[in-house]
Amino acid sequence: MKKYILLVFVVIIALAGYFLLARGQHKLAANAAVSVTDSTGAKVHIPAEPKRIVFLNASNLEIFASIGGKAVGRPTSTSYPDDIKESIKDIPEVGMIHAPNLEKIMSLKPDLVVGTNVPFHVMLRKPLEMAGVPLYLNMINSYEDVLKSIDD
Repeated sequence: MKKYILLVFVVIIALAGYFLLARGQHKLAANAAVSVTDSTGAKVHIPAEPKRIVFLNASNLEIFASIGGKAVGRPTSTSYPDDIKESIKDIPEVGMIHAPNLEKIMSLKPDLVVGTNVPFHVMLRKPLEMAGVPLYLNMINSYEDVLKSIDD
């Protein structure tokens, strides 16, 4: 009987250890980063699964929303296509493409900011980097650029 109780106890301890280890590995995977090169040539370390993404330009947001993504911040714009207007209407605005509001962006606690390769977005790299927020900049000039954006 004592051997049976000891065996059950060892099995319970082994299972508990396994589940704790698996849980720890899941947390590591959730915190993992992926390195990508943006359109400026900068190597950007983005979360493997970003949860709070702010977009600085409409084209990137349109692509993201079209594939089912949910943003926490969007640019002020009237040029959104009808098929995504409803899905983005409640997302807070962070300023016009040529005048993003850094304070508003940071108030949304992003884990990733996505913009385009223009001076007013490039200038945000340093302050965002200092706050620990990666900035991914891309250009969408071709069909291949759209595919790369979706892939990234």
